[in-house]
Amino acid sequence: MADCYVYYTLPADADIRRREAAARTLIAAIEAATGVAGRLQQRADQPLTWMEVYEQVCDRAAFARLLGELARWHGMPEPRHVEWFVDV
Repeated sequence: MADCYVYYTLPADADIRRREAAARTLIAAIEAATGVAGRLQQRADQPLTWMEVYEQVCDRAAFARLLGELARWHGMPEPRHVEWFVDV
């Protein structure tokens, strides 16, 4: 199992409410499709830097494909930086 961290920076002129709604809808779609609950965070010192966190992912490759497809579908900003971590 692995944890997936996806971070990105919103444009300075972003409609924050619309972006948050899109991110939460994406997270809900991921959970509906995979059973993996995600959460949305923002960087404490840079509120336009956001992170989606998905923990305990079993199939990294399948999850990454689906995440990419759904992120495009929901109009998430690019680039999205995806990193994977495992317990030591």
